[in-house]
Amino acid sequence: MFISKTVDNRHVGMIWLKIMNEINEIIKQIFPRDLPDYNAFEDWCETIRERVRPGAADIVSELSKKLDDEETSCTKNEKSPRDFWNLFGDENPLKSVSSICSKLARDFFEKKQPARVTKEELEKRICKLSDLGRVRIVCTFNRDAVYLRKALFTNDKFLDKYECPKGIKDFIFDTDIRDGLKGHRARQFSVTIPIEHNTAFGFEVQIMTLLQHVWDRRNHPIYEWLRERKDLSTELKVNDFACAETLHLVDQQADRNWTTFLKEKNNGE
Repeated sequence: MFISKTVDNRHVGMIWLKIMNEINEIIKQIFPRDLPDYNAFEDWCETIRERVRPGAADIVSELSKKLDDEETSCTKNEKSPRDFWNLFGDENPLKSVSSICSKLARDFFEKKQPARVTKEELEKRICKLSDLGRVRIVCTFNRDAVYLRKALFTNDKFLDKYECPKGIKDFIFDTDIRDGLKGHRARQFSVTIPIEHNTAFGFEVQIMTLLQHVWDRRNHPIYEWLRERKDLSTELKVNDFACAETLHLVDQQADRNWTTFLKEKNNGE
């Protein structure tokens, strides 16, 4: 977790410690009886991460190759070499143990008395996380993101191989899923990656523009704060939301500028 340097680090650190203690208390309530403490859970959870790691590595490798092939094709069509997109998070795409704990705690938070579960049940819950693994494709222009949304799917399957059971979420134009005053802007989806014993795990892919990615990285401490059911002033949330919307407009204008450039360039040749 990141701590903003613009506030008292010691004060924020104490608050984060309190939040993590609350999370750990919830997790303790759902521990299987043979995983009595956090260290035992951490070691066991790591074995799950090791089981899914090869599948995560495979999809990252396949996606990287597909992106290279598509960039070659796009460069040929535009006749103007440039950066089209890059993968972010591909070196370590799996959720950390602490992130898994936090996610489980949030899922159980609404239950007044979380019941203990077996290790098998808990493992199923973890593998069913839509983002046990995750990568982000960072595009130079919005037009690149729109292009990839189509190019990466064949017959409704990601890379012509992986099922995408819930479809693509559009946090840019779909008003039903844009989350209040939060400025997260991406096209994202979760695919299922098969592993042994007829099981699978969820892997999320996000497609963002470079400006959306920059905003998201800068905004991460605020996102983490709000995600743990803390609140911020209305003025701050409105102003931060406005930053995201301003960058969206810059993206749209940059797209138009590039289209105009290509037309003028081709007419001048």
